[in-house]
Amino acid sequence: MRNRFQLSKDLKKLGWKDVDPTTMCAFMQAARIVNGHAHDGVIRAEADKARRTFKTPGNAPRSAVPRKTAR
Repeated sequence: MRNRFQLSKDLKKLGWKDVDPTTMCAFMQAARIVNGHAHDGVIRAEADKARRTFKTPGNAPRSAVPRKTAR
């Protein structure tokens, strides 16, 4: 997962803090950008299926998407 190093570096340039490569790896797995399960693992197929069928908030009904509140 080389992307985690580049993402970490780019965010640090933008002024973000605590964005080390390990944190970026965890974020990308949680956001389902990458699948960190072993290729021959028992969860891999299930995780891939969930990733393919996942609906992003952009596909959700408008009422299901949280709105930004003014501060």
